[in-house]
Amino acid sequence: MTDITDLVIVGGGPGGQAAARAAIRHGLRVTVLDEQARPGGQIFRQPFADGIYPKDRFGAKHAAAGRAGAALCAEPLIDWQGNRMVWGLTPGGEDGFELFHSGPDGAAALKARRVLIAAGCHDMAVPFPGWTLSGVMGAGGIQAMLKGQGVAPGASILLGGSHPLMLVIAAQLLDFGVTPVGVVFSQSFGRIKEMLGAPLVASRSLPVFAQGARAYLKLHRAGVPVHFGKVVVRAEGDDTLQQVRIAPSDRLDATGETIACDAFGFCYGFTSSAELPRQIGVDPVWSETGGGWIIPHDARMQTSQPGLYVAGETAGIGGEPCAVAEGVLAGLTIAESLGKSVSETEIARAQTQRRHRRDFATLLQRLADPGAALLQGLRDDDTAICRCESVKTGAFRALLRDNPTIHSADAAKLLARTGMGPCQGRFCHRAVQEEIAAARGGSTADAKPFAARMPARPVPLRDLRSLSRDGNE
Repeated sequence: MTDITDLVIVGGGPGGQAAARAAIRHGLRVTVLDEQARPGGQIFRQPFADGIYPKDRFGAKHAAAGRAGAALCAEPLIDWQGNRMVWGLTPGGEDGFELFHSGPDGAAALKARRVLIAAGCHDMAVPFPGWTLSGVMGAGGIQAMLKGQGVAPGASILLGGSHPLMLVIAAQLLDFGVTPVGVVFSQSFGRIKEMLGAPLVASRSLPVFAQGARAYLKLHRAGVPVHFGKVVVRAEGDDTLQQVRIAPSDRLDATGETIACDAFGFCYGFTSSAELPRQIGVDPVWSETGGGWIIPHDARMQTSQPGLYVAGETAGIGGEPCAVAEGVLAGLTIAESLGKSVSETEIARAQTQRRHRRDFATLLQRLADPGAALLQGLRDDDTAICRCESVKTGAFRALLRDNPTIHSADAAKLLARTGMGPCQGRFCHRAVQEEIAAARGGSTADAKPFAARMPARPVPLRDLRSLSRDGNE
């Protein structure tokens, strides 16, 4: 463990790649650790093997991103390590930081002078009756199957929620020869007027609008129904999904109508992957529409922990253009912090670009926000609030009534076991906090999150044992 690299980037998506390019341009040695075998992240996820679908299946931009990622891996200053799950981060004093990660060949530790966390996000878990049925999943999971494996999860797929990404995924399903049975938006079509209220901000991200508009028109031409002002209130079936029930968003208890489907992807937003910075004491801030607990930073993307930087969704949900802008900025400022000559003009330009992208991201968050009241209203007493530990919402609410001193997710964890399963609260924490806030008459932010501890993800005991033999404690 005497070898120390200049920079370790956790995450090989658009933000991580942009940071890596900026850093090697200034002579830094960079190691990129990513859970996927190939660069791309979720938005530019590449197939697990060549030839499983045409290279242009997801458009020219996706194909170009694949080529650019492969070229980055070939750079002499880049050490790309795919299929690696980073589960631990510790301060290393004068040596910077030490990261612990696992993969097919076991566990390893790595030291770095600087660390950038660009770990992305995952689908925001939204408990509702029937959400544990086989065939119900986050819409991002459907997209991952399409891009990564070249398969669709069913023959009759419905998408429902509040995020415009559903239009893009539905259009991608059409490209795979699967016609979705519909897309269900909880908000009214009139919400698009919010975009018109900020024309300057919106005009800076016209490609994003164009992508959504093309997807909507494609669905319209294919005869795919797009519903507005409605929500999926229940998934029904014996062991697997057979149909869902939808109702008006303002009358969730209405009988509603049913739609037959064998797969349902929900998308009400995303949850930031912020566990690693929190492990070493970086205090997160709550963003109701921007990813839940996100990591604050200064104007140069550095966190309260000197030498630790963030970019992309870890700093708040913003999408690919925002992640790229923040990655560039972080890469430049990290190079400068390590003594490289970086123009202040270049940094200022990157800061301006980042600000513009964040402004649009904030506008999109408002458009896609379903509202906490709707999310909480979807849960009945029999809904599993914590899938890992099979905790029902009714039992959790009763526990809160019987124990008025519970004011945080960790306190609830001691009695209810919520957050004690393999996901360590990554999926249930928002619903748990919403229930605590409702019971105590406070805000979701008042119910503090589960403590972030090592390991951030489930790790085989043999990996921990092998690191211990190598002298790590």
